[in-house]
Amino acid sequence: MTLIRPRIRMALRAAVLGVVAVAILATTALNTSTVEAQTIPFKAWGSGRASGDVIKAFKGTAEVGTVTVGSTGQWEINIFLGGSANVANSDMINFTVNGAAAKETVSFASGQFAPVPGLVFTLTSPAGPSGPTGPTAPPAAANTGSGTIAGAVTFDSTGKALAVYNGGTVSQLVTASTQAKASGIWVQGPTGQFFGYVLGAPDFVNASFNAAFPNGFGVASILLVK
Repeated sequence: MTLIRPRIRMALRAAVLGVVAVAILATTALNTSTVEAQTIPFKAWGSGRASGDVIKAFKGTAEVGTVTVGSTGQWEINIFLGGSANVANSDMINFTVNGAAAKETVSFASGQFAPVPGLVFTLTSPAGPSGPTGPTAPPAAANTGSGTIAGAVTFDSTGKALAVYNGGTVSQLVTASTQAKASGIWVQGPTGQFFGYVLGAPDFVNASFNAAFPNGFGVASILLVK
């Protein structure tokens, strides 16, 4: 009996440790579906509109976003999963400008961006005048790391990849993401909100990202979009 009891205790201890290990793995595992569930939007954007133009996005007849264009002619709308319109991946999103329907549509995908050069609308009424665009130039920031992405980046079937940024400036992150063949980046800010950066887009598209991370990053989890 004295030999059997220690063996039982050892078996129980191993089982408990195994359960703990599984629990830790379960709570630390991260994938693109987990990140998408944290309300990462689709970023629709464009330029060349007239100041005061009202651009609205719809799923069917349900409005899912609106913006009034400023003096630069540039605009962006973040469209989120769910909501009152129950937006889901692959839903068709259509647009109006000042009430006139645009022929262009996008297929909603959480975490994706309208590709460079942005959405250019063909309307049922005349379009507004063209406006200037400029190259993206992230602000300088204190270098807090190597400016590289850890390991190889592997995109899943939806064109997304989770990666670890080893810290550094926004400019270094852009360079590293470009080298990884990404077209955009999502990073979660300190309040839980996600900020998107579209590689190669005009300055205004990435202004909120640059403002959110003016001093660059320490080690950070990032979501790359191909």
